[in-house]
Amino acid sequence: MRKIIQAGIRKQCDRILVLLAVELFLCNMVTAQGERDVWTLQSCIDYALSHNVEIRQRRISQNIASVNERSAQAAYFPSLSVGSSQRYSNRPYGDPSHHYNGSYDLTANWTLFDAGRQSNIDIAKREKRVADLNLQQSENTLIENIMRTYIDILYGDENVLTNDSSLQTVAKQMERSRILYEAGQIAVSEYAQMQSQYASQQYTLISARNAVRSHRLELCQLINVEPDYDFFISGMDYDEKVILSPLPECKDVYRLALLHRPEIKSSELAIYNAESSVKVARAGFYPTLSVGAGISTANEARASQSVSEQLKDNWSNSVGLTFNLPLLSGRQNKSALERAKLNLENSRLNLEDSRNNLLWTIENYWLDAQKAQLSYLAAKEKLSAARTSYNLVEQQYEVGLKNPTDLLAQRDLLLSAKEEFLKAKYLAVYNINMLRLYAGEPLL
Repeated sequence: MRKIIQAGIRKQCDRILVLLAVELFLCNMVTAQGERDVWTLQSCIDYALSHNVEIRQRRISQNIASVNERSAQAAYFPSLSVGSSQRYSNRPYGDPSHHYNGSYDLTANWTLFDAGRQSNIDIAKREKRVADLNLQQSENTLIENIMRTYIDILYGDENVLTNDSSLQTVAKQMERSRILYEAGQIAVSEYAQMQSQYASQQYTLISARNAVRSHRLELCQLINVEPDYDFFISGMDYDEKVILSPLPECKDVYRLALLHRPEIKSSELAIYNAESSVKVARAGFYPTLSVGAGISTANEARASQSVSEQLKDNWSNSVGLTFNLPLLSGRQNKSALERAKLNLENSRLNLEDSRNNLLWTIENYWLDAQKAQLSYLAAKEKLSAARTSYNLVEQQYEVGLKNPTDLLAQRDLLLSAKEEFLKAKYLAVYNINMLRLYAGEPLL
C-alpha cells in the first residue's frame, strides 16, 4: 500500500514539473517582449475604434454612401458630351477606292420632369444616414465586446492572485505535513493527500493563468494588435459603492435608448426609405419630359472643298423636347408598386421587432445587474464566514486537533466563496456598465 501511494505521489510530482515547465516557457515569452504598455478600458476602446478592421470597412461603406448621395443629386443637372468619329475605308478590288470621313458633335440633354427623381435623392440621403448609423452600431458592438473581455481579464487577474495565494498556503501546509509525517504523527495517506492537493492547486493556478491569456488574445483581436503583443491591463477601482450603486429604472433606460440607439434610428429610416420607394414605383406611371440640343459637323477626303469649308457647310444645330408616357409595361410598374408597399409593411414590422429586442435586452441586463448585486452581498457574507471558519480549522490543525482532510475541505469552501464573490463583483460591474451604455451615459 505504501509503495502504491508513493508511486501516486511521484506521478503527481512529474505532472507538476511538466506544468511548471510550460508555465516557465510562457512567462519567458512574455518577459522577452520588454516593458509592457499600460492600457485602460478607454484606451482599448479608443485604439480599437481607429484600428479595428470591421470599423474601417464601415467607414468605407459610409464614404460610398456619400458618393451615391452626390450622384443622385446630380440628376437635376444637365448632361453634356462631345464626340468625334474618324473613319477610313479601302476597296482594293473591283473599282478600287479609298475613302475617309470624319464627324464631330456636341450634345446636351436636360430632364425637365421626372416624378421619381426627388424620391431617389431622398433615398440616397437616408442611405447615407443609415451608413452612419451602421458605423455607430458596429462601434457599440465593439465597445460591448471590449468591455466584456476587459472585465473577464480583470476577473481572471484577481482569480490568479487568489489561487497563487492559496498555492502558497497549501505549500506551507504541505511542508508542515511532511514534518509531521517524518515525525510519525500523521499517516502516509494524509501526507499524500496534502501533496495531491498541492498538485491540484498548481493545476488550478495554471488554468487560471491560461484563461487570462485566452481573454488577452481575444482583446488583441478586437483592438487589432499582434497576438504576441504584450500589454498590462490597468485595473479599475470598482469599490463597493460602485458595485451596489442604485440601478436606474428599466423604463428610463429604454426611453433613453430609443432616442439614440443606432439600430432603432436605422429601422426608422428604413420606413422613410420604403415610403420613398413607393413614390418611385408610382412615378413609373407618370410621363417624363426632357429637352435636348446638339451641334454637329463632318468632312470627307473626296470632297472638292477644303476641310474648313466642309466643316462650315456641314454644320448643323438641333434642339428638341422628348415626352414619354408609359401605357403598357407588361405589369412591370404595377408589380414594382406592389413590392414597394410590401417592403414598407415589412419595414414597419422590423422597427417593432427592433424595439421589442431592445426592451428585452435592457430588461435582461437590468435583471442580471440586480441579481449580481444581491449575489455580491450574499457572497460577501459567505466569504466572511468561510474565512473565519477556515482560520479556526487552520489553528486547530496547527495544534493537531484537525486532520488534513478537515483542513482541505474547509479550504475548498473558502476558495469557492472567493470565486463566487469575484464573479458577483464583476458581473455587477459589467451589467451596470451595459445599462449605462444603453442609456447613453459614460462607462464606469
